[in-house]
Amino acid sequence: MSLDSAFQETLAPLIERVESAAANVAERADLIRRVDASGLPPDKASFTVKELSKLLNLDPDTVRQFFHAGDLVGMQLGNRILIWRWSVLEFMGLEPVGKKKARP
Repeated sequence: MSLDSAFQETLAPLIERVESAAANVAERADLIRRVDASGLPPDKASFTVKELSKLLNLDPDTVRQFFHAGDLVGMQLGNRILIWRWSVLEFMGLEPVGKKKARP
């Protein structure tokens, strides 16, 4: 085995990991650029489990558990779950924009 091929064989997995990490950083940077004060993109009315798990830094299974327990409200279309933005704001303890709480 030549030195060049040994070098390539050793570096290939490292290069792959660096490229994957860079793609993840770029994806999170894109999400961060599109958020408001709540930390959620203001242009989205609903979120998939994958999107919400990245935004809230939760495991996707945890997001699904919150949905099935009724803590997060949305709709299920087959295997796909969409969670409403207002529900996420309430879950985070924030008041959704335009929604006023009843006063006693």
